[in-house]
Amino acid sequence: MTTQQAIEALHALPRLGQGAPGLARMQNLMDHLGNPEKDLQCIHIAGTNGKGSTTTMIASALTAGGFKTGKFISPFILEFRERMQIDSEMIPEETLAALATRLRPIAEEFKAAGDPPTEFELVTVLGLTWFAEAGCDIAVLEVGLGGRLDATNIIPPPLVAVITRIDYDHTAILGDTLAAIAGEKCGILKRGSTVICYPDQEEEALAVIRRRAAEEGDPLILPDRTVLSVLSADLTGSRILYRSQEIFIPLPGPHQVLNTITAVEA
Repeated sequence: MTTQQAIEALHALPRLGQGAPGLARMQNLMDHLGNPEKDLQCIHIAGTNGKGSTTTMIASALTAGGFKTGKFISPFILEFRERMQIDSEMIPEETLAALATRLRPIAEEFKAAGDPPTEFELVTVLGLTWFAEAGCDIAVLEVGLGGRLDATNIIPPPLVAVITRIDYDHTAILGDTLAAIAGEKCGILKRGSTVICYPDQEEEALAVIRRRAAEEGDPLILPDRTVLSVLSADLTGSRILYRSQEIFIPLPGPHQVLNTITAVEA
């Protein structure tokens, strides 16, 4: 299978799963691969706005700190291989093709049994398998949709669970109130993690985040805006001082400043 054939095969998979929603099929897929997700230490990011930026900031900081860091994002901007990277390098074409070739008979087996995997499920399996087999020290994973039932939520309790800003999105699936949406996003919170929350959260959503963190016995950290100073800001980005650390953010907008201090806390 060539790289292009691999990508086309993934895109040909159904977008939505059959049967009752849940992670049972995803768990079955991971079992077929020997559960590579159990070999990973993860940071998991859910939310409505800022997931991609926050994921990339965290992964970049970890790489700069000397950790071999996997990054899983969705969707991609220019090329499919952007969706999974190690130390900012996209998955090599030959690796993508080889992993897709390994996964193809598994997908066919599930299809023959009347339970075909979705595109996002198989892409997630591929990414997690690559990260584990490449020996990543840590994997930073962006949720695709929601959190509780998202394919990425197959991982064991992450080291850190990050909730970015919550707003109204996918209301037909996640609910039509901020509290309901927050509840779905907080499905990534698991006992044994530390929870980081975007600092400018609507109170309706924040109340749910606080409650779910408490239920799991997880410490909840909100970035401290009293130790934040914006030194300069223009269309090229912002220079800030946070906890005595000066940081340049090559992304404009005050929301990126708040995404950055969320990433710093993570």
